[in-house]
Amino acid sequence: MITPQVRDEILKYLVSTRNGLHTTIKCKDAATALNIEEAFIVAILSEFEKENLIMLMSIADGVHWYSVTLTAKAIEYSQTPWFQAKAEVERMQIEKLIEELDQIKNQIGLERYNSVINSLSLIVGVFGLVSSK
Repeated sequence: MITPQVRDEILKYLVSTRNGLHTTIKCKDAATALNIEEAFIVAILSEFEKENLIMLMSIADGVHWYSVTLTAKAIEYSQTPWFQAKAEVERMQIEKLIEELDQIKNQIGLERYNSVINSLSLIVGVFGLVSSK
């Protein structure tokens, strides 16, 4: 399973094997070393690249073996369990939002609350459609 802890472990692994800002990774070897499925490592490396933490270049066709260039942000994030901390902050924000929504529901009544929530759902849906284009 891909968890924030797994992301942190893979990032730390990349940084620990670097020479300057560069390293290479054979996903099969990393999977063995970290006890993480190879497919998860490949998927997370792709995510890291989309998040501009690393740049990947394939070394061999048919094998998940990459040349990796790390960014300063990747090195910084590897110093702490950054992905775990981010997930915890997101969890706390969701809990706070739920508490605030419960307070609003108590203040305006269930019928008005449901109307507001439905309106917000429509707005969020529209923004989702616009931002995905």
